[in-house]
Amino acid sequence: MIDLPPMDRPRKRSVMVEGHPTSVSLEDAFWSGLRRMAQSEGLGLSQLVAEIDRRRPVEVGLATAIRLAVLARREQPPAEMADARHQVGAARQDDPVNDGGR
Repeated sequence: MIDLPPMDRPRKRSVMVEGHPTSVSLEDAFWSGLRRMAQSEGLGLSQLVAEIDRRRPVEVGLATAIRLAVLARREQPPAEMADARHQVGAARQDDPVNDGGR
């Protein structure tokens, strides 16, 4: 038998994406994972959400893209995580984002 995490309903929160407030509904586990991911990248939550939003295909919703990004991060070996942090840091220098939520 598998151990399941607590099942909660998605919580809607507002984040700034490219200067516009955007509502995103995620379960608490994904909000927590997203905050940890932002912290490990040295980004504000709004900056990370904006980065995910820029990189997602048009046909994929923002909440789905965030969930997949959080899951992908959990599955990355530590060496790949360090490389990803370097790439995001370089992208930040080229494309600054105004992050009021930092």
